[in-house]
Amino acid sequence: MNSKLNILADWFRANKLSLNVNKTVYMIFDNNKKPPNIPLQLRIGPENITRVNCTKFLGLHIDQNLKWTEHTKHVKNKLSSSVYAMRVAKNLFI
Repeated sequence: MNSKLNILADWFRANKLSLNVNKTVYMIFDNNKKPPNIPLQLRIGPENITRVNCTKFLGLHIDQNLKWTEHTKHVKNKLSSSVYAMRVAKNLFI
């Protein structure tokens, strides 16, 4: 896998594209309740790639079990703060 990642990084450089390794993460998808314990050391060049259980992709929070729990929790928190701001603003405009 690491050799393929280095080939991909070379392709990025050859096509004058940048690859931000610090923002690059990987996730192993699994439908079991218990997270898989597969030790991998993925790296691009000298930089290690971090393994995550949940990440944000195109505005969606995706977890390794492809459940909506993390995304709904994030949306609930955003809505809660927005409702609070509207409740406070209501008293200013009335």
